[in-house]
Amino acid sequence: MLADLPRLLRSLPLRRGVPLLFWLAGTVALAGGATLYLHGQDRAAVQRAYTEAEAAAETLEQLVFRVFETVESLHDLMQSRHSLQEAGNLAGAEAVAQHLVRVAGNGRFAVQQVSIIGADGRMSWSSGGSSGIWLGDRPYFHAHSQLGFAGLYLSPPLVSRSTGRLGITATRPLRNADGSFAGVAVVLLDPLALSQLLQEQGPQPGLVYRLRRLPDGALLAVSHDRDEALASPPNPAHPAVIAAATTHQGRLRFVPPTLRTQVLAAFRAPRDIPLVAFAAIDEVAALADYRHRQALVILGLVIASLVGLLAAVMFTVNRALRERLADEAVRDPLTGLFNRRHLTEVMRPAVNATARDGGLVGLLLLDLDRFKEVNDSLGLPVGDATLCAVAQRLRTTLRDSDTLVRLNADVFAVMTPGMREAGDASALAARLLAALVLPLQVQGHAISLSASIGIALAPLDGGSPEQLIRNAEIALYRAKAEARGQHRFFEPAMDAAMQQRRAMELGLRDALAKQELELHYQPLFDLRQWRVTGFEALLRWRRPGIGLVSPADFIPLAEETGLITPIGAWVLRQACLDAAGWPAGVKVAVNLSPVQFRDGGAVPVVQAALELSGLRPERLELEITEGVLLQDSEETLQQLRALRALGARVALDDFGSGYSSLNYLLRFPFDKVKIDRSFVGDLGSGAGGEGTVIVRAIIGMCRNLNIATTAEGVETQDQLLRLTQEGANEAQGYLFSRPRPAAEVPAMLEEPTRKLVRAAA
Repeated sequence: MLADLPRLLRSLPLRRGVPLLFWLAGTVALAGGATLYLHGQDRAAVQRAYTEAEAAAETLEQLVFRVFETVESLHDLMQSRHSLQEAGNLAGAEAVAQHLVRVAGNGRFAVQQVSIIGADGRMSWSSGGSSGIWLGDRPYFHAHSQLGFAGLYLSPPLVSRSTGRLGITATRPLRNADGSFAGVAVVLLDPLALSQLLQEQGPQPGLVYRLRRLPDGALLAVSHDRDEALASPPNPAHPAVIAAATTHQGRLRFVPPTLRTQVLAAFRAPRDIPLVAFAAIDEVAALADYRHRQALVILGLVIASLVGLLAAVMFTVNRALRERLADEAVRDPLTGLFNRRHLTEVMRPAVNATARDGGLVGLLLLDLDRFKEVNDSLGLPVGDATLCAVAQRLRTTLRDSDTLVRLNADVFAVMTPGMREAGDASALAARLLAALVLPLQVQGHAISLSASIGIALAPLDGGSPEQLIRNAEIALYRAKAEARGQHRFFEPAMDAAMQQRRAMELGLRDALAKQELELHYQPLFDLRQWRVTGFEALLRWRRPGIGLVSPADFIPLAEETGLITPIGAWVLRQACLDAAGWPAGVKVAVNLSPVQFRDGGAVPVVQAALELSGLRPERLELEITEGVLLQDSEETLQQLRALRALGARVALDDFGSGYSSLNYLLRFPFDKVKIDRSFVGDLGSGAGGEGTVIVRAIIGMCRNLNIATTAEGVETQDQLLRLTQEGANEAQGYLFSRPRPAAEVPAMLEEPTRKLVRAAA
């Protein structure tokens, strides 16, 4: 075609047509560029609308979780009432009933009323006082009693026979001690109050919130009544309803029957809750800014078509912009290093070359150790400057043929081709670690860092960039877990260990929902009253097909993944509920993880557990380890003071095993110190042994500070005798009882005393 261009130009009647052709070519090129720009802006506007809708749907999903967390707690309370009544503990059942009336009456989270339907289909108890109403024909009763449905059943809005008001029933079956069907626990929600809760979320202009029931799409609550076209529920067979039940989240674009414009919507369906949360915005509102920009661009095109020079300039600018965007696509904006996308692009031919020509390609992943402390103590700007300084320091260590990449956050990657043996990679790792030994001077701060490195070699550890990166990440994880500041090569056994860890993490994520977690209790024996005065709640995971998993295996994993937050909240709630049924003078001790103190999360969780259970605060003892105080923030101390202000007692666990235990006793007035079992175990070495000296010193110091003491790990009569002689307040250990299920608490209240009396005789 280019060869024919001279002939075409000669065929023009006037040579003056040549500038017109260039002008026309420039105009066409500019119009094409503008079309691409507008197309991108259109997609960006739609993406922004979807992002806003997704954020709104996520907010609504969180509201649903909070509402149904309360619903689940009410169901648990009704099951507790039934169990107490079945066991003949009428006083306990009445106490739970009164607490249910209080919770249902305060109007929190749209609860109208809670009721219990007996196995005969009649209402046997209600927080509203009504009873005897026949409800055996309700769909939820049939689902639980006849079909054996054990999950949460949620009805569409219906008129309650007991209140005469429109309501939504959230039900679960009640079980007798032998597991047989005992009736239905009913929580009646107010759809108008739910709508008010949606309104209080403060949706942005143009956004409409909707709660719909799965699987029929029935409308349960709306954020406001504007735009009825957006409020019309989709057909039960609508793809949005079907997708919500399977994918739990997604996007939707459709034209409602009563509206001519399209609607952009996002939905989320919380797991184990038969609801789908919609947030929708009409396309006209979503694209209003884009339409305005579109008009301006068209006006600009008209002007540009009249000014050929402007068209040429715009073409040049557009070309430069595209080149810059292409470069930015493979660059880290902070350090200027290449990013993960570029690493994959350059690694693929290098790995293929090793398969053809021999040799090795090394991939080294370098993760800065404890870099978060730099951000936390010096601020994000200093942290960003530190990453740039690290990038520059690493550059000076590498060859021109090596590729340095910032993968994410504080993780860097080095791809080095042409290696002869694994020792070359080991030597490079040593140079990289040595380069970070000298402190970095960043904005007036001398920052000392160390790093951990994981190494994978191609083709030994993978034939593709993706596999090589994955295996290097596994080796990096092992390096950080075993010894920071070192490097580790990938080994196949690491992958198996990682898969096992991943399987445990996946199982742990579902353990709470599947009710695989349980609490065991170990008695706290008062050495002055010579009786059991409390129990420590200890978490157990009964994993299907495996049995009880050691807490030492899954608790650190829960803390690392953040799962300890919901698990810890459940432990607090369940321990308080269990303790509420014990004799009035018996307390319960619950361990709090350092993770639960982040972002001020400890106080509201404890307060909610106390309110839900009705347990008096002075019967709750909260045990923390030095890990909580290692955060060394005023916020942590404020949370501890707030917990004391609630009336709960605060104990320092594993005392003496850390570095700063004595200092912590001066910074915060603990109610109790728990002496670490390692010292108690040495008590058998004699009156002058090291264990006796340390225990005596701790007890004496705590006595002077007016702090109670509990000795952990007591296993022998001799240890108990020595602790009594030294003046310890409490003892805990296998001598009194191993941790046992909650059902055995009544027996454990009496057994240790009888056992010690027999032993003394």
